[in-house]
Amino acid sequence: MDNTIKHNSTIIDKLSKILLKKNIDIFQEEWEGEVNKKCEWVSNNIDVYRFGQEDKFSYPLCLRREQNSFINELILFIYHNKIPVNIKLQKYITKIPEQKQYNIYFNLLTEKYASKFCNTFYTSTDINDCINRFLLTQYQPEEYGFKLTVDKSYLYDSPNLKNKTKIYLIREDKVELLNYKNDFYEIEYTTEKNRKIKKWLHCSAIDACILNY
Repeated sequence: MDNTIKHNSTIIDKLSKILLKKNIDIFQEEWEGEVNKKCEWVSNNIDVYRFGQEDKFSYPLCLRREQNSFINELILFIYHNKIPVNIKLQKYITKIPEQKQYNIYFNLLTEKYASKFCNTFYTSTDINDCINRFLLTQYQPEEYGFKLTVDKSYLYDSPNLKNKTKIYLIREDKVELLNYKNDFYEIEYTTEKNRKIKKWLHCSAIDACILNY
């Protein structure tokens, strides 16, 4: 097994034991099962010849990044509950934001776990923030973009149907996801003249609406 994966597994086990002492079950086995399904799907189904750099689509890389995301969330959760942990664990939060891991489409494999976790442990005002952290920091190869799956979709100035602009994208236009709110994604689109447009796009345009359980 990859040494980083082994190390991450040890950290997750330690964090889990800390929480279990407080009678908090984080459904670790359920998370591991969903992540295994997800990473196996990624490694078996993405066309590495199309995108190149086969290691970016490997099972180990997918699993390492998923572990990093989970560790970050567990440490934030421990802070949220004011549970003491040792200094080594406090400093473990991984530096993942700079990696382009805006992953919604593949998260259909793990969002059910995220919803269960966040709804169990957070108050109603914090649930969405918790779910978004799971969904926006999970594994996705940076070359894999999101393309429109509808013939035409307008962009919005804010995540609200009332704020539609005259700008629209068409099927197969590629976008980068920046944020998620109220069934909208904040996206960045680069035009043929290399001009960047940052607006909001409804989730249905890329077939990536987050389900409610």
